[in-house]
Amino acid sequence: MPKQFDVYRNPSAKTNKLWPFYLILQNDYFDDLTTRIVVPLVSKNDIDLNKKRITPLVKINKSDFYVFTPAITFLDAKKINNKDFICNISSSRNEIISALDAIVTNT
Repeated sequence: MPKQFDVYRNPSAKTNKLWPFYLILQNDYFDDLTTRIVVPLVSKNDIDLNKKRITPLVKINKSDFYVFTPAITFLDAKKINNKDFICNISSSRNEIISALDAIVTNT
């Protein structure tokens, strides 16, 4: 079962070049829902962002990735495969929550 702040490899051939990973945002309390709120991660090397407040930087396998909150979306929970699990980045929780708050409230 995916947990909040788990990172998974993006298996989609259509989108995994720009967004190689996605992050589970949804709190574990809602694991009975059939969907999961997710946000893609984009390599710092692949994009130059000027909205750093809403795209915090995180480390995945020693590389830097932006949490790309403008592309927040959802996935069918059945499509999340355990073999694609990479890591959990709950250590970046405050930055991620702050970015989500900023994109919604501009505070």
